[in-house]
Amino acid sequence: MKAPADLLLLPQWVVPVESEGTLADHAVAVQDGRILDVLPADAAQARYDAAQTIVLPGRALIPGLVNLHGHAAMSLMRGFADDLPLMAWLSSTCCLQAPPRHATPPRRRSPCPARR
Repeated sequence: MKAPADLLLLPQWVVPVESEGTLADHAVAVQDGRILDVLPADAAQARYDAAQTIVLPGRALIPGLVNLHGHAAMSLMRGFADDLPLMAWLSSTCCLQAPPRHATPPRRRSPCPARR
């Protein structure tokens, strides 16, 4: 009898966060939002009865990666002009506007001796 799983992901490559190198033809089994197992794809299909299986050819999967990169200011503007292309959205916010007149003008010479 196969073990239950909510999701079985079958990417071309699995890249573990704690690197063991890139694993080709491996699968990630998920149950209740948690990773159950990382194992060869054929073994995963034999071991788990998944409610959903997603095949990801040409894709790499990094199970357990938590992306901590964020822009606090952007989360304050979430939902603002979602229908605009990125550059139009950026130019409509403060991100790409001209600096205020009281801002220090840019230096003419680089402080780095290698760039002078």
